[in-house]
Amino acid sequence: MNSQDVSPNTVDAIQRIKQKIDKLSQEQSEALKTATYVGMTAEAARQYDARRQQITKLVEELTLLKNAQ
Repeated sequence: MNSQDVSPNTVDAIQRIKQKIDKLSQEQSEALKTATYVGMTAEAARQYDARRQQITKLVEELTLLKNAQ
């Protein structure tokens, strides 16, 4: 399938998912940097894990969308 066969909705969804992954990945990086200097509280660890799970789900969605093309 070439790029002309991909619906605009699919392209938009892929872009939105990529943006979310980028944002969450940046937050993960910042959390690790902070933890290096001051440690990670239980709440920060919970948020870190929640972001990791969300990133995993988004990558799975992205994979399904790309495979459907």
